[in-house]
Amino acid sequence: MKIEIKNINLKSIILSAFPLLVFVLCLVNYVLQVSSMPDMSLMQQILQIILWTLVDTMVYLVLIVISAFVYNLFCSFGMRGLTFTVEEPATKEEVKEEN
Repeated sequence: MKIEIKNINLKSIILSAFPLLVFVLCLVNYVLQVSSMPDMSLMQQILQIILWTLVDTMVYLVLIVISAFVYNLFCSFGMRGLTFTVEEPATKEEVKEEN
């Protein structure tokens, strides 16, 4: 069975667990990066991590929402969307017949 994605709901990107995932990944990235800067105090490092994480999360989310909007725009003009081929799971009867 082929499935084609024609429209991405922008609200589902913003109001899902996805922004939290992006935030956590940015947070882990900056925690690892700030540990290599010993010339700052602990409070400065924590503030640096929080600010960089918030800024990067917002930038990534804006870029993703813009990309989804452009994708929806191209699909509305008649271009093909992403197509996936999905195999149907075997039923219990088919598994018994194979054995």
